[in-house]
Amino acid sequence: MTIIKATKFKTIFILVIGMHLFIFNNLLAQGNISEIDSNQLPPAELFVLKNKYNQLGITGLLQTQFQFASEKGTLSFNGGNFSPNSNNRFMIRRGRLKFDFKSYTSSNKIWNQWVIQIDATEKGIKIRDAYATFFENKWELFDISAGLIFRPFGNELVYSSSKRESPERGRVSDILFGAGRDVGAILTLNPRKDPSQFKKFTLKVGVFNGPGLTGSSEFDSYKDVVVRAKVHNMELGKSGIHFSAGVSGLFGGVNNVNPVYYYSQTMGLVADSSIDNLQKTLKKHYLGADIQIQIPNRKGKSEFRAEYIAGKQLSTLSNTHSFGAYPILPNGTNEPLAIRNFDGAFFYYLQHLNSEKHQIVLKYDWYNPNTKLKSINIDGTNNTSVVDLAFQTIGGGYLFYIHPNAKLSFWYEHPINKATRIVGFTQDIKDDVFTCRLQVSF
Repeated sequence: MTIIKATKFKTIFILVIGMHLFIFNNLLAQGNISEIDSNQLPPAELFVLKNKYNQLGITGLLQTQFQFASEKGTLSFNGGNFSPNSNNRFMIRRGRLKFDFKSYTSSNKIWNQWVIQIDATEKGIKIRDAYATFFENKWELFDISAGLIFRPFGNELVYSSSKRESPERGRVSDILFGAGRDVGAILTLNPRKDPSQFKKFTLKVGVFNGPGLTGSSEFDSYKDVVVRAKVHNMELGKSGIHFSAGVSGLFGGVNNVNPVYYYSQTMGLVADSSIDNLQKTLKKHYLGADIQIQIPNRKGKSEFRAEYIAGKQLSTLSNTHSFGAYPILPNGTNEPLAIRNFDGAFFYYLQHLNSEKHQIVLKYDWYNPNTKLKSINIDGTNNTSVVDLAFQTIGGGYLFYIHPNAKLSFWYEHPINKATRIVGFTQDIKDDVFTCRLQVSF
């Protein structure tokens, strides 16, 4: 494991910790702080309009952090790659402002919700959510959402960044889903009436453009269908142990505009060349399963989370990310697409330290972009490249919930890649990253 030398950033580290502690002392001075549950951290909503039938709430989130990497120009999925001449940085990872408007019937049942959320950082301002939800109130079984909204796939993808204990989602989530959102519509089945033995069951079916926030608009006629079924907060007898579990699927594709496309084989990627490939729909699909288990302790709890995703990813020879516009080569021609078999997973262990204010987290994830290809065969021939390289990531950290609206986290992450025959990747590269983050919300 690459160890970042303390002598290189000791002074900066002390200044960072000192600055954060100064802020924390001011927060602590505001009043008595009660112990809180790390999974119950939604910010207190500020109601600027509230009456019998309508309410408008505003919430906000700021994540400011300092990071130190093994080397200058480190390639990282933890907030993005470092600049070529820098191995440390301050950054605003997320600066969210969310407006949530709800309308109620005369019998006090919600029938409409409208949400818009923006993200403001030093890199600019972006829209993250913009959708409306309409609730059926005769049987209280359904609701329909439409707009820019999270795709309902898995647990980690939709787990709020304000609650998430690790600084970022796993590598496979970032590559497959980007920011996680897309333009489309979702039908949700979730009984809301009391009593109902099915209240702990949710089924979501969504139809989306496909590009998500990686593109500005739909670029072909083919849509992605996302399905998720979940049982949540189930108790094992009277043990106090609760679990949730779900299965997910994404079924999509792209209309091919090139007579050539590639697919994975054991020695590399093979070309399929035919005039019949023009306008042929190249399919992608993801299947996933996840489970979360919570075990109560005397103070706080232990928690285990696991999620596995596998399927076929549609991308290019030079990239395995989902793309937001049809890829174009430097000469202006359409880039051939590539289909790879992949898999990935996340595993979390979370433990309170005899107090709900102190928590340690261990995380392991992997992403193999080409499961048919062994790393020893990645040598630049047979259309192989470093984008076919599998990564494992070991991470861990300590979280201090100093206030219901503020937390401090220290996180160290060590990605591991297997050796290939490609120059620069003949051994595990140095790409460890340390993150110190302060999160404040309202």
